Amino acid sequence: MLETDRQSDKRWEAVASRDRSADGTFYYAVRTTGVYCRPSCASRLPRRENVSFHASCAAAEAAGFRACKRCRPAERTPVEAQLAAVSKACAILAERETAPPLAELAAAVGVSPFHFHRLFKQVIGATPREYARARPTPRASARARAPTRTRSRAWA
Repeated sequence: MLETDRQSDKRWEAVASRDRSADGTFYYAVRTTGVYCRPSCASRLPRRENVSFHASCAAAEAAGFRACKRCRPAERTPVEAQLAAVSKACAILAERETAPPLAELAAAVGVSPFHFHRLFKQVIGATPREYARARPTPRASARARAPTRTRSRAWA
């Protein structure tokens, strides 16, 4: 068996088991539908003889396939989008001296306040308010870096 055949078999196993860890490493296209997907796509499993594998979305599109409307392989994964939202919120919290209201922070990252609160706590392990209180403020960190001044004794 050739190395490419082994690799192809491993890729097919990932598609058949809808392995999320394989997302981004390759994409599979179905000849009968003209669509390419992520390995974890929830669409109906195609017949093996109708499947081809591609290293990137651009390679699949160059071969004449369009992106799946269900898994949207050309866009970021939901996990990547969530991590980007939380990191943007952390940057906002680091810039400000006082923590903004939850609704303002959620609007800045583009999600609802309730969902943002749950998401932030799931990723960071603390609520946005707890995170803001635990981080030093820019003014406090500037004071810590500044040299201390001592008065010289007048009678010395």
